[in-house]
Amino acid sequence: MKTFFENTKLTYKNLRYAAVISLFTALLIAILMITIYRFQYGEVETNYHTEIQTAVNITEVFVSQRIDSLASKLKILASASEINDFINSPQDGTVKYNSQKKIIENIDDLNDITQIRIIDSEGQERIRINKNRDQLEVVDDGELQNKSNRYYFKDAMEIGNDQIYVSDFDLNIEGDQIVVPYEPTIRFATKLFDEEGSLFGLMIINVDGYEFFKTISEYELVNAEYKEIGIMDCNNYWSLSDTNENDLDQVVLTMEGTDESPFISMVERNATGEFVLDNNNYLYKKLQLSNETMFQIEDGECPWYIVGHYNMALLAKDKQFILRNILPISVILCIIGILISYTIMILLQVKANDNLLLMVSSYISDSSQDGIIILNSRKVIVYCNQVFEEIYSYKKIEF
Repeated sequence: MKTFFENTKLTYKNLRYAAVISLFTALLIAILMITIYRFQYGEVETNYHTEIQTAVNITEVFVSQRIDSLASKLKILASASEINDFINSPQDGTVKYNSQKKIIENIDDLNDITQIRIIDSEGQERIRINKNRDQLEVVDDGELQNKSNRYYFKDAMEIGNDQIYVSDFDLNIEGDQIVVPYEPTIRFATKLFDEEGSLFGLMIINVDGYEFFKTISEYELVNAEYKEIGIMDCNNYWSLSDTNENDLDQVVLTMEGTDESPFISMVERNATGEFVLDNNNYLYKKLQLSNETMFQIEDGECPWYIVGHYNMALLAKDKQFILRNILPISVILCIIGILISYTIMILLQVKANDNLLLMVSSYISDSSQDGIIILNSRKVIVYCNQVFEEIYSYKKIEF
């Protein structure tokens, strides 16, 4: 191949033709690769967008069902006869023991509930039972705390008589100290009334945030890298895709909770929508509960949103061969195109030279008195003059 190119150098005219053809070929390849890139990029983005949108919709259903289930458990327990007996006779030790026993029976096999309390209207805990995996602990009266200054107590006391209060995600606090290891917590509360209809206080259950986050395990994202599903409340965005315990940097992204936060301000414009922020494509949907009037989420002015996002640029580079290697592929194709163009011009020049040589040879041989033939490299006759035809009685058409 090297000898071929060395021995068949293009003329200046043909070299210009080769350059023009090469540039034209490179331009066509560039246009083709740009078209392929845009088409595949759009197709891949549509697939990822659909996947995230589906995940958001399914997660919203799962979260709504989980909230309904927990609210139902709270309502059933709050209406139990043993609890009613305690509300009407809170000082009776036997009645209190029976109510504690009833609570234990109801939460013993519930992994997502970590604590249940009965708090009177002054904010004083009357019953507190802690649950750590399979261990249940009835807290002694001397260790019961006053929660009148906690936001969830104040907010829950303002709900309607038949409503369920649902707090935002929060870290569990005991004795004014954040519990370590961290315990992301959601609180559900309902009001308790005595037999005369007077408000006694609240029954509150603490739900393990990590167990709640496992909702997303019902729908696992394929190739979850660079993609995520989470829940956003007024103050925080909680990831459902990465729930490594006690690694809150991987689970929660604290928001400012003000109009100055671009993320929150963008989401609050509509019940559903999408936007791009910091190279991430976000899709969000307001959490729709089965009975909106039954629930009071936090202060009632900031609903929950299911948020999904993906980084298309990183996904394209990491997951798609053509999109990741579009530049080197284009360069290689352009080089191949230039070589092909150069080779074609050389072959055309060689053919033109052969034709010229044949024409000159024909002119010389036709003027000769001798019979002349020309053979190719395979010893096949490619030309004979008229004298040869007359001597051997052969015609050129026969060769």
